[in-house]
Amino acid sequence: MSTFCHLLEGLRSALKTLCGQPVGAGQFDVLGVNLQRSSVITLATALLLTPFYVFTSEILKLLHQDKEILEVAAKYAIWVIPQLYAYALNFPVQKFLQAQSKIWVMTVINIVILVFRILLNWVLLTKLGHGLFGAAMAGNVSW
Repeated sequence: MSTFCHLLEGLRSALKTLCGQPVGAGQFDVLGVNLQRSSVITLATALLLTPFYVFTSEILKLLHQDKEILEVAAKYAIWVIPQLYAYALNFPVQKFLQAQSKIWVMTVINIVILVFRILLNWVLLTKLGHGLFGAAMAGNVSW
């Protein structure tokens, strides 16, 4: 999963320039258009990456991975597909806010989400005993 997130990270890095230039020129309407375009591009990329998540089992079989690891990884990959799309939407919004120097907004949101995710993981994993599925769902909800 992390390899595919690196691809989205590369797309997000390109937004640094695309979002910074309109702000410097005072063209905030262009910044909004860039946010929309980048959201479409990152969502399309996530859509193209989805088959890798769906066919994780087959891919890992081709790589001669241990059967027990393969089964767990394949289940987890299916469960975290929503996170892929959440990443795709989150990255452009982060750059949009960063370009406008709204770092405190991102900081507050991330702190709230961190606390929420810790509590959600504790409930799903410790109290309800959902294991790996609970961890995946906590990630999906918090993203």
